[in-house]
Amino acid sequence: MPSFFLIFVGSIFPLAAQSSRSTSTLDQIVGLLHAGRYQEVVARSKAALKRNPTEARLWTTLGVAYAQLQEPGPAKEAFYQAGKLDPSDLTVLEDAAQVSYKARLAGAEQDVLALVARDPDDSNGNAMMGVFAARRGDCQQAVAAFERGRSAVEHDSEALDRFGQCLLIQGNAKEAADIYRKELELSDIRPSTRYYLALSLLALKRYAEALEVVQPLIAQDDQSALLIEAKIDEAQGHLTSAVEILRHAIALNPHEVKNYLEIATVCFDTRSYRDGVKMLDFAIKENPDSAALRTARGILHVQLSEEGLAAVDFDEAARMDAQQTSQKEAHVLFALQRNDLSTAETQVEQELRGAPHDSALNYLAAQIIYKQGTDNRPDRLNRAVQYAEAAVTLDQTNFDARDLLAELYFEQHDYQKSIKQSRAALNINQFDQAAMYRLLLSLKRSGDPEHEAAELTHRLGQMHSESHELEQTGQEKLP
Repeated sequence: MPSFFLIFVGSIFPLAAQSSRSTSTLDQIVGLLHAGRYQEVVARSKAALKRNPTEARLWTTLGVAYAQLQEPGPAKEAFYQAGKLDPSDLTVLEDAAQVSYKARLAGAEQDVLALVARDPDDSNGNAMMGVFAARRGDCQQAVAAFERGRSAVEHDSEALDRFGQCLLIQGNAKEAADIYRKELELSDIRPSTRYYLALSLLALKRYAEALEVVQPLIAQDDQSALLIEAKIDEAQGHLTSAVEILRHAIALNPHEVKNYLEIATVCFDTRSYRDGVKMLDFAIKENPDSAALRTARGILHVQLSEEGLAAVDFDEAARMDAQQTSQKEAHVLFALQRNDLSTAETQVEQELRGAPHDSALNYLAAQIIYKQGTDNRPDRLNRAVQYAEAAVTLDQTNFDARDLLAELYFEQHDYQKSIKQSRAALNINQFDQAAMYRLLLSLKRSGDPEHEAAELTHRLGQMHSESHELEQTGQEKLP
């Protein structure tokens, strides 16, 4: 996102920036800011604040100077003090949020949430909220936020990167490719940009373009690029070549699990199950703590009618996996690891026929549909809602299912039901910022007859303040 600290100072203090006759302390400090003399601004602002600690604009100049000096902690503290003295100044709130976001400070999401609570249409705030949602894996919310903040997204490489990834997950490869082309115009330095652009083009079956995009990285034996090259060959039926590329990648880095999983995929697709098991035997020796490899080998054992060996692998994978994946979910998760959402959906529905009252499977089914995107597809959205409702009914403590259900209701514009589920999620975890954000939006969309949004905004502000105070505990006070 573009830096706007100096633009902000120029707009707030235009006369100070333009008049050579002004000799006040504040005017002089602003002049130093425009001259780029940030160390002097810090010294002069601190000295002036000792005499007049309630002058919000002095705290603002101090925050701007610290931000330009790449000192985000003191910058955020200064902006926070300015905001306390002048709560009506939304720009200071945005400055604090941007500083926290860019430096990944503790409490950064709360800072951004406080900004969006004040102004739900703020482009920078929505772009940052999109990044936070994408980091959590909540692509539906991320894409919606990115769309609201698109003008800011186009200037932020991480936001573009996350936007593109979520679009890919939702199956929108065409728009993802456009996003990555745009990011490539910003900077040709990030290898991940070329990787994801090639992945988007691969999904569109534009194989020659995909190979051309990723070729500079292949020449450097980049692991991700080699994986893409193998996928391109596999997609065109050149399986021998694909396996050779993957073997080369494994020789370069025997601890990269993705390469083994891709070979397992080739073996699965070509019914070369025994060859796949042999490769995964070696892979597990090199990576004994990988639950994904054991799950993949278990799948291949199933195809060979070796149910006993498969059960051992699935049980061991479940033991390793922090989420305690059950054996009946293993086929589904194997498809998810391959980013094959269509197959994952088919398989989870097959599992549900035998276990319709399994909350985890119902949640997984809803999540898979949700990940594929439900825009302009009410039938898909309704199915996801049905699965999520079943998951919540079967297990009232299934927090993830309740949170997803609130999001799905929001997508249906059923704001009252979304509000109810968001409140239930907050009853489980009162600090769930995603639930607060969704509750705030639902309240505003529903007209908020009880004026709860104002109370929630106040609560968010209190959390923001408390979080800030905790961050500052034990730190030197400014100035």
